[in-house]
Amino acid sequence: MHGGADVPRVIGPTAIGWIPMRRSIGRIIAGVLLLGSGVMLVTCLFVGWYTSAIVPSSGGAPVIAETFYPVGVHSYATGFFDGQPHHFDAWTDYSSADLPHDATLYGSLSIALVAGAVLALLLGVLTLVARGGSRRWPAPLVALFITGLAVMLPMLMVYLQPPTLCSEPSFAWPGPTPVGSNSTAAGSQCGWVLNAGNGEFTGLPSPPGPQSTFAGAQAGFFGSYTHTWGPGPGWYLSIGAGGLAGMGAIVLGRQVVGRPSDGVRPPPNNALAP
Repeated sequence: MHGGADVPRVIGPTAIGWIPMRRSIGRIIAGVLLLGSGVMLVTCLFVGWYTSAIVPSSGGAPVIAETFYPVGVHSYATGFFDGQPHHFDAWTDYSSADLPHDATLYGSLSIALVAGAVLALLLGVLTLVARGGSRRWPAPLVALFITGLAVMLPMLMVYLQPPTLCSEPSFAWPGPTPVGSNSTAAGSQCGWVLNAGNGEFTGLPSPPGPQSTFAGAQAGFFGSYTHTWGPGPGWYLSIGAGGLAGMGAIVLGRQVVGRPSDGVRPPPNNALAP
């Protein structure tokens, strides 16, 4: 074996052909990273991206909350309202919730997430099954695009969510004109209230709030409660998906612009001859 010093390490004939082991492992890593990014972007469609909630100041579960998902809005309330025990838990679409501007915002978000997920999953599969010549594809550029998209979406939400809420006729679902000494009449700018269900609405103080800042908290609400608002799991998952796609782009980039297999060459045709 000539001391084994100049014999390249190779893997046998597989779906990706005779290729150096190092390049094969790099492509497998990139493919797995991109597939992971695609799965995370799909998950982002079904988890909350933004929540406004009223929680006990001493800690514990929210008593009233509305969570915004790409596919709809979830309203929740439990406790005593007008001296009566009360529980409310409902899903609806944004148009039915009288949130037309959020319908546009989250509809656009859904389209972008689907596009990013499809690209990431497709590129991941192609990377895993590609032959050696595939290193000339624009694969690293596509992976960088997925990275930028997945990271840009949460950043855009930081700037777009507050004015979108401010532009809604009311921050509530469903029911009549909001009531309460601190609420704003439906139809006015920056009118928003949390839905407590069964026609009950919780009046919220004037800004600062979700209609002016992306994340924050206001203590002393109803005496012993705190109003909190901010990003949900989907917001963080999208950034994580961008991180995975970015690592995949780096690995693919090394395949294209780096040293070709660090000098390792495929074996000659007679390498496996007896």
